[in-house]
Amino acid sequence: EEAVSLYTRLYKRSAGDFGVVDALGQTYVEWAERIQNPVDRLEKFKKANDLYETYLMKKSRDVGAHFRLLDIAVRITNETLIDGRYKIIEKLNKKAINFPILTRLASYYIDKRRLSDARKVLDKLIPLIKIKIRESDGAYVLDPSMNKFSNQKPVYDETLYQYGRLQTINLDFVRALWALSNAVGLNPSNAKAYNLMGEIYYTTDERPEAKRMAISLFETAQRIAPFYYKPYVNLGHLYFYNDLAFKDEEGALFKALGYYKVAYQLYQMGQID
Repeated sequence: EEAVSLYTRLYKRSAGDFGVVDALGQTYVEWAERIQNPVDRLEKFKKANDLYETYLMKKSRDVGAHFRLLDIAVRITNETLIDGRYKIIEKLNKKAINFPILTRLASYYIDKRRLSDARKVLDKLIPLIKIKIRESDGAYVLDPSMNKFSNQKPVYDETLYQYGRLQTINLDFVRALWALSNAVGLNPSNAKAYNLMGEIYYTTDERPEAKRMAISLFETAQRIAPFYYKPYVNLGHLYFYNDLAFKDEEGALFKALGYYKVAYQLYQMGQID
């Protein structure tokens, strides 16, 4: 509330300054994301939305403001607003890029199984992600050419993860594993990417080595994000169906039920992927 009060005073003096408008608008967006009550949450999003709409009344071609409105539309999952706003952005500048917002848009399209739309968005982003392996320590780093996007504070590993999701649904596991391995290379804390790699190994390769690799990946995801339910589900499957022919079948079943119980409790907390 103090931040809103401060930025509101600045906004009253500089309503035509996008930096000020954006600071206030993003404060409302961040506030909305922390609210559980759906009515109060929508109210904060509406305040942010109104700020950008008012700004665009005088500067209708400002792509940055249109991206912010697209982001709000995605966050409230309003399909009509999403499609309309993205068409405006494409009409204004087909080459306009905002990695975080377009990645969130691609995720929305994948969730809704609008896969051709997701592909169009990700096909704009993936070729721009240039990764090198540093010779000194073998770490994954971004090519210096990526610096031009630094002001957007993008999370490129999330873009790669969404591309991995899309390719997994399309059964192109080679491209999926390429994207996911680069995602964890850039961000070793991306538990979702580790989990999805594990799912690919678990479901597409019957060899014991692949199952053991899947266990290792699921356990890594669980260790990184102990409140993420999917690794528990997958570990439950591995032990329940006894994919590695465990000698202690009763112990494997007991383990599976333990994993399922934790997964159910976490899922009940409203987690989504």
